[in-house]
Amino acid sequence: MSGENLFLTGASGFIGRHLLERMDGSGRATVCLSRQAKPEQAGVRWVQGDLEDPTSFSAALEGCEAVVHLAALTGKARAAEYERINVEGTRSLLEASRRAGVKRFLYVSTIATHYPEKRRYPYARSKERAEGLVRASSLEWTILRPTIVLGRDAPIWISLCKLARMPLTPVFGGGKVHVQPVAVRDVADCILTWVRRGRMRGEEIDVGGPEVLSFRDLLGRTRRALRGKQSGLLPVPLKSSMAALSLLEPFFLGVLPLTAGQLYAFRYDSTAQPSDFMIQRRDRLMRIDALIEELASDG
Repeated sequence: MSGENLFLTGASGFIGRHLLERMDGSGRATVCLSRQAKPEQAGVRWVQGDLEDPTSFSAALEGCEAVVHLAALTGKARAAEYERINVEGTRSLLEASRRAGVKRFLYVSTIATHYPEKRRYPYARSKERAEGLVRASSLEWTILRPTIVLGRDAPIWISLCKLARMPLTPVFGGGKVHVQPVAVRDVADCILTWVRRGRMRGEEIDVGGPEVLSFRDLLGRTRRALRGKQSGLLPVPLKSSMAALSLLEPFFLGVLPLTAGQLYAFRYDSTAQPSDFMIQRRDRLMRIDALIEELASDG
């Protein structure tokens, strides 16, 4: 696909920023959708628009060969907001892409869609519904599901640092579930590899790092890197914490430090299902201790 136009949503977000950095100098013309006006830069054309208003970006899709859909509502929000942005926004982008003659569509989802139960996790439910829309589309498509993505400006890393710096770090449910953190640069490289292949085959690939560890171990290693010691982990009951947050969310969502849904990461494993694609890349992925040390040294 060298030199062909790529349409990118979420380019100013966490993964999107790193993806643009990895693409710099690739020779590929990239059109980036943003809600705010952005200055022009070499090889990138910013289009101000909103996924909820297809007329704001439909013209920019003309001539594009592929779409990489990263934009999503994350964090703390009402179920209706996740539905509006993550589901209906994806629906409008798929339809606009079809009308513009776009051939390929890469959707970046989340490992949370694998969780066996998502009743209290509207974000994961919305991403699962969006995946269904992608599968049902007439475009060539691929779905990538990153696990816990770590980087200097990653929301999850910021949260881990806050927990690790506390005198006692709470570990919900004892932290027995397994996680498979992956560096954001490795996620960006995986996206680029799929784009460069020039063909989407209806595949669904989980993107995780080279190591699996317990959430307790992840918090302990983070605590050791930031505080010089791994001790000080305090088990906290998970079920009662989720129940309490569920009761409070309708009234105090904006001020709560986290939601019941976000605690699903302590309830279910966040590990990647094996694939030939990721097995072939394993030796190139950043190992967790090196990643934590790098991030901790950045402050």
